[in-house]
This record gives sequence, structure tokens and C-alpha cells, in this order.
Amino acid sequence: MSGARYNYTPEEIARRMAVYRKNLLLMVQLCQERGVPIILGTAPSNLWQPYLMKNEDQLEVRRLYDAGKYEEGVTLARVRRIGVGARSSTGSPRSDRKNAP
Repeated sequence: MSGARYNYTPEEIARRMAVYRKNLLLMVQLCQERGVPIILGTAPSNLWQPYLMKNEDQLEVRRLYDAGKYEEGVTLARVRRIGVGARSSTGSPRSDRKNAP
């Protein structure tokens, strides 16, 4: 990974949002047709401050990932109990596959 961010055009964003809206409506429709209660909520977004890594250990893990050194990054994250391999607030281990870049 180069670490560069892709800047979506307004047209790309509009297309993606249209597909997202269509999928949500379809899920609601299918639930309603089958009498299944449904609750929709929103997931928090980190768009306000997307790069919250502040300490040097977190930044080093990111540098290792960006250099393609995933095993080293995972090992450092486990040792320092950050990101990949750390425990969640519920105490359950996080999945490396789920949290890998």
C-alpha cells in the first residue's frame, strides 16, 4: 500500500450512495413482506478525523503495513496491544483477518 488516499468524485459518491440506498430499501422491503421486525441504525464514521493514530507504536505498525511487512506489523501490534490482535472492550480477542489492512 502506498498510503495515498483516493479522492472520490461527486459522481462516484452519488453512484455509491444510490446503490447503498437501493440495498437498504430492498432489505426493509424483504423484511416487511415476511413480517420480520427490522431496526436500522447508523454506524459511527471516522471521517471527521480519519487518521487518529497518534502514538509512535501505532504509526510504526502503519509504516510496516504500508511496506508490506504484515507479519512484523501484526507482531508489533500484539506486543504493544494496539490494533490487530488487541482485545476489544468486551475482552474478546479481535480477529487478525478482520483487522488486517
